[in-house]
Amino acid sequence: MKVDLIATTAMRYGGRALQPGESFRASRRDARTLAAIGKAKEPEPATVEKPAIAEPELSEPERQEAEAPRPAEPKNAEQERTERLEALRSQYRAVTGEDPDLRWGIPRLETAIASAASANQTYSRRDLRPEG
Repeated sequence: MKVDLIATTAMRYGGRALQPGESFRASRRDARTLAAIGKAKEPEPATVEKPAIAEPELSEPERQEAEAPRPAEPKNAEQERTERLEALRSQYRAVTGEDPDLRWGIPRLETAIASAASANQTYSRRDLRPEG
């Protein structure tokens, strides 16, 4: 793919003698090299001015409706997932007394909480002293 460039110094490229300010096309690799050594630069993007649009006059009820506070936006899936993870991490801390590994996802935390909770309920200490 070719890239449009503007020569910043007098040079030869592609069998042409280029003067400063003259535009030419070069491969991406050559364009990067020429820009790095200061022989060429990419042209600045053309700016298009948008015409100013006058805001329409609003009646009193319409203005009040526009200025009224908006209801809270619904949470997206990522926010819900983050909140669920935080809740599970705090639950894990409460059950085990340890901080969970931050790499653990929801399924791993749920499994760890379930196993820790069941271990607390069924664990009984065995007497390991020899008989006699």
